[in-house]
Amino acid sequence: MPDILADPGSFRELYRARARGLARLSEQASASLTPEVVHDLRVTSRRLQAMHKLLPKATRASRESKAFEAAVKDLLKNTSRVRDADTLLKTLETFRDHIPPSLFDSLRSERDGAAEEARLSVRRMTDARPPRVGASAVDGGRLSKRLGRRLSRRAHTVQRLLAVVLDDESDVARLHELRKEVKKLRYLLELTGKAPEALSTLTRWQDSLGAIRDLDVALEFVAPKVAGPAGGIVRELSMKRRSGYASFSKASRREAAGALHSVGA
Repeated sequence: MPDILADPGSFRELYRARARGLARLSEQASASLTPEVVHDLRVTSRRLQAMHKLLPKATRASRESKAFEAAVKDLLKNTSRVRDADTLLKTLETFRDHIPPSLFDSLRSERDGAAEEARLSVRRMTDARPPRVGASAVDGGRLSKRLGRRLSRRAHTVQRLLAVVLDDESDVARLHELRKEVKKLRYLLELTGKAPEALSTLTRWQDSLGAIRDLDVALEFVAPKVAGPAGGIVRELSMKRRSGYASFSKASRREAAGALHSVGA
């Protein structure tokens, strides 16, 4: 990826390309809101959102910009329930023979209802227009400083949260928060065109924390609803969760200093 710190023009082109990509995905989602489309919508939205926050205040203050930002936030909010249902269905598929069919029916019904709400956001997104980012709107030096400050803040936040979760495996909320912060830091780091080793480390962390989160959500959903022989599902999910946490803990303790130091923590 081009180094936008050296070439602000590449930032403008990438922003426009991602905005066009989000528009195409929104049109696709209007016809079919599949799990793959939901995933791509959310990833593209997050990456674009990270770039949007780096735009000059004057650009972000425009009516067009605020409307576009609101549409992106609305899209992320209203696709989250769809994503959660998709994740649960995928995680629990392994245990289909041991889970009452009514649970799957309930999940599919919840997914259908969430998808209807999400389609309203998708339609609003197709009508939204990104702000115009001309050459005069992005100054390379100022862009570099804004990006540097955000990278440093995110890296320190990740460092703080990591220290908490490595001391407490059961802190589900902080693990989830850490995953979100790692993702935001990763998307910012992608824009620099630098630190490929740190970027690959953050990507692995995000994947590991995502797998832990999926199991936490599955346990929260299943535990109150199964008993007797089906209770083994909870034990198996818990074992996978402990194994995933142990692997993440070992890797992050080894990798944290190098990865976070390279991005300003």
